[in-house]
Amino acid sequence: MSYQIVCLANSWKHKARCVAGKIVSGQYKGYWVRPVGNREENRAILDAERQYATGGFAVPLDVMQISFSAKQEGTFQQENLIISDEKWQRVGRLTIADLAGCVDSPDKLWENSHDSTYGTNDKVPSVFLVNPIQSLYLIRPENVHIRVAMEHGDKPKVRVFFDYNGVNYGLTATDSTLVFDYQNRAVGSYQLANISYLTISLGEKLPSGDSYKLIAHAF
Repeated sequence: MSYQIVCLANSWKHKARCVAGKIVSGQYKGYWVRPVGNREENRAILDAERQYATGGFAVPLDVMQISFSAKQEGTFQQENLIISDEKWQRVGRLTIADLAGCVDSPDKLWENSHDSTYGTNDKVPSVFLVNPIQSLYLIRPENVHIRVAMEHGDKPKVRVFFDYNGVNYGLTATDSTLVFDYQNRAVGSYQLANISYLTISLGEKLPSGDSYKLIAHAF
C-alpha cells in the first residue's frame, strides 16, 4: 500500500524522528499516518529512511509518497504503519494556508486533569490506553507561549503552553525547530504570537504504561 501524505510532524524521538501526516488523496484522504520502522526496537524513523530517492529529507509541509508493508500491531497508536524498503518520494508541497483544510476539532485533547510534575494536562494514564485510539491532532491553539525551565538536571526543557477549547495545556516540545531555537535561551517565558497550528502527538507508553502529550510541530 502506498499513500501521498502531507508531513505535519518531524520531531525528535529516540535520537531519530517521529514523522506523521495526513493522507491528501484517495478514499483515505484526511486520515492520519505515522510511518514507523520495520524493527521491534526503536521504530522511530532514521534519517536514511526519510531521505528522498532524489536526495534531501522529508520536512513539514512536504507531500510525500510513502509505501508501507503492514499495520503495526500491539500499539495504542492506531495510525502506525510499517514502512517498506522503497525510498520515499517528494511529490509536492503545501503552504501554511492549506492547513486550514487539515485541522481536527476534538472537544478535548484526550483525557485531562492529569499532570506531570512540570506540565499541565499533559499525561494520559494507562487505563485510557488499552485499545487503539487516535493519537495525533492538528489544532488551532490560543494564547501560545513557550517556557524554558530547568525541569530535570542541568539541561533546559522547552515546554509549550496554550489554550484549547477553554482548557490550558503545558506540553513538552519535541519539534526540533522549537527545541533548537529555544533550549539555549535564558530561563523564562516567551510569547509565540505567530503560531497558528500545533500538531499534538500522544507519545509511546512509558514503562509505567502512561503516555504524554507532545508538541510534535508548530506552524
